[in-house]
Amino acid sequence: MEIQRVAAASTFVTFPMLSNTGMPQTGLTVVGNWLAWSDTAGPATQGNPGFRVLTGAVTEIGSSGVYTNALANTELPAASPYVLLRYATAGIATQYLLVRTASFYT
Repeated sequence: MEIQRVAAASTFVTFPMLSNTGMPQTGLTVVGNWLAWSDTAGPATQGNPGFRVLTGAVTEIGSSGVYTNALANTELPAASPYVLLRYATAGIATQYLLVRTASFYT
């Protein structure tokens, strides 16, 4: 899933955690990581620190299987218009969110 957010600004993301069969999973302990890159320096380039741990807690909204995470402004750096978020928990399919902070051009 791809979402648009403002660069270098704190924001929230919301996402379901699903089993491998597509069923929402409740009561999970979810760990989040992030990876940023730009048009001129890809995620695998030398010097890129790779995935880093997200600072905000990942919490479930009620008992819905839908989780939320507060992203710090440093986790959406302006110099890196693409940020990949990875949320995982043992035994459950991993959820990925692609955040684009670059402006739309027409």
